[in-house]
Amino acid sequence: MLDPDLAVASPENIGTYSISDGEVEIVLPDGSRRYLRDVRFPNRQTMIVPRRGGGGYLLLRRIPSASTLLEPRSLQRVIEDGIKPGQECDETTQYDTRDYASLPLHDRLQGTWEIVMYRHLSPRGVPPYGHANDLYVIASDTITVHSTANGSDREYAYVLKDGAIRTGDMVMKPSFNQWSQLILTNDGGGQIYLKRLSRNTKKPYPELTLKIVWTGTEETNYNDTGK
Repeated sequence: MLDPDLAVASPENIGTYSISDGEVEIVLPDGSRRYLRDVRFPNRQTMIVPRRGGGGYLLLRRIPSASTLLEPRSLQRVIEDGIKPGQECDETTQYDTRDYASLPLHDRLQGTWEIVMYRHLSPRGVPPYGHANDLYVIASDTITVHSTANGSDREYAYVLKDGAIRTGDMVMKPSFNQWSQLILTNDGGGQIYLKRLSRNTKKPYPELTLKIVWTGTEETNYNDTGK
């Protein structure tokens, strides 16, 4: 188990394991043991490990190696009914994966982008359940932030000057990573990662088959309006 940003430092094993009657016993260097029970393999690339206590499970996808760089992606939509092994997530959202690197920066920025990750933000002001995967619609001189939660829009005028996006008192430096994701870095070092959905900047905006599912620990009473 490695953090996605953690490189493999050495070839040393961090544990050994054995399998007996469908139960995996893992022995760590300090002699302690961990057990994985009822492990399932819906297909050659997927492993399902039930969580101990409380229900639920871990869904793991096979990757080539521990040093494989994974593209930051947004949360996948969880299918609520009729779940079958290997079909736990709906990945039908369509992205525009064409290469626009040859375009001038002003033109390359234009399009409808989905927020897929935040980094280096101050914890102050972060919503208690995290940020939503809102859309940034970047036109020739405006940026519209479209809420995927309630459909509202906030529009800001901007200018691109000296390689930076300037809107009001805010300055954001755009850059692109190896997956052509747009990274907006503010003057405080905070970053927003965005993945292009479309070059189009007009409504209707592309639909996202994405959903955050929250299971609370307390019973909720709904009022007569169903809200």
